[in-house]
Amino acid sequence: PFGSLLQSNRHQDIKPKNCPLTKIWLFSLVYRIKAIFYLLLKNYDNKICNGFLKILSSFDGLFSFDKRDNFLYDDYVYNNIINQHRVIDYQKICQKRKKNFLQYHNHLTNQLNLNKFDILCPYGFPLIVENNQLVRKKLWEEGIHSFILWGSLHNDSSGEKNEYSNYLSHSNIILPVNQDLSSSDINKIIDILNA
Repeated sequence: PFGSLLQSNRHQDIKPKNCPLTKIWLFSLVYRIKAIFYLLLKNYDNKICNGFLKILSSFDGLFSFDKRDNFLYDDYVYNNIINQHRVIDYQKICQKRKKNFLQYHNHLTNQLNLNKFDILCPYGFPLIVENNQLVRKKLWEEGIHSFILWGSLHNDSSGEKNEYSNYLSHSNIILPVNQDLSSSDINKIIDILNA
């Protein structure tokens, strides 16, 4: 997942010492070691591994480096991504999503029986409306991402036998409960829907 470019000299004969498979194996090994360091050490310094790779590369030009002597595509952005995953509090995210879900439930007309649903970490708030396409368009015009489940059904589903499927396909809309939405954001969505 970290990525890199390998230099291979096409003009040399392949010998055991410079075999592409050996290079790929070495490349993979180094990145596995780096990944372990990332996970175990809070203040891991990428320069140490890059220095080691630079020494290895000095023998046969095995790896490519950028102007800052970083292993190509191994920017410090990856450190930031991994550090973010270290501090993510998934419980807090679930609580925020549940809070947003319940805010919709308490302020929008709906018939959800919460005793029948697991709302520990909801994906979205399902709402039944008269014309889901129109409501979705209205929300999207306001910059609010929402989506429709089963928006288009197979032709075989038309008819009286599938009246519930057809009803859901034209009336369901899923509202966002993302953890980055504030209570005022949810209130804005509720106001748009109640207008």
